[in-house]
Amino acid sequence: MKKLTGLLIVFGSALVVVIGLSLKSKDLQDAPPSGGRPVPVWIAQAESSAAQNSKGVFGAQAALVTPEEILLFYAIQSQQKGNIEVTAFTSQSGKEQDLKPLPVAIQSLGSMTDLEVGLIRIGWDNQPDQLITLKVTPPGVDNQNDRLPQQIWLVTPLKQLAPDPGKQSLQFLRFQNGQGAPSLLAVELGRLGGEDITAVLKMSGPKNGNPIYLRVDLQTNVTPITEAEFNALGAPVSSTPGPEDDNNITAATPAPSEDQ
Repeated sequence: MKKLTGLLIVFGSALVVVIGLSLKSKDLQDAPPSGGRPVPVWIAQAESSAAQNSKGVFGAQAALVTPEEILLFYAIQSQQKGNIEVTAFTSQSGKEQDLKPLPVAIQSLGSMTDLEVGLIRIGWDNQPDQLITLKVTPPGVDNQNDRLPQQIWLVTPLKQLAPDPGKQSLQFLRFQNGQGAPSLLAVELGRLGGEDITAVLKMSGPKNGNPIYLRVDLQTNVTPITEAEFNALGAPVSSTPGPEDDNNITAATPAPSEDQ
């Protein structure tokens, strides 16, 4: 009986060791390579972030992904002035039959030389491999009967690569428009994250004109600020990107302070 008990103890100890080694091996497989960077949650699809037709040029210039919504900053170069209409969709393929609508709202940020600048707010769900597609109706195309496919700006600027556990991270992405259309704006990130602010941004046009400075508060309200306020609020981002991913900057959302 004592021999049997001893054998059971030895067998149980060996089983624990084997299970522990298996779990450790899996953790090593799931972890990024030594010295590597974690997979970003979102990436910018520069090749499909802008569209051009007879109505002008539409370009997504930068995106700020927050836990609740995506703030997509855009610029329009068009002879026709007025409001745009935007519908946003999510899909796994980007194909028309797979598109599912997302909540969207538009905020104008003003004019800069020959550009109209604005912000599109997009509600998002946590779905890896999803594509975000926008259908933008240019100014002056108001009649439903006149809204032909060739008059619509169609872009797919964002793709979610990985799940965002708890949707807690902040991510800032720049678009360098390539084949679709030239870049219309330069968007500079002065600050990303913090206990009292989400981000501060500077938007500059390629021609002479006054830059637009913006503050994004913790509730993602976007308001204009002065250059002096931008310089005062600006601070190093939470993680400095390398040369290979300068258009993809992430920061962790800080935990609430004790007095909140």
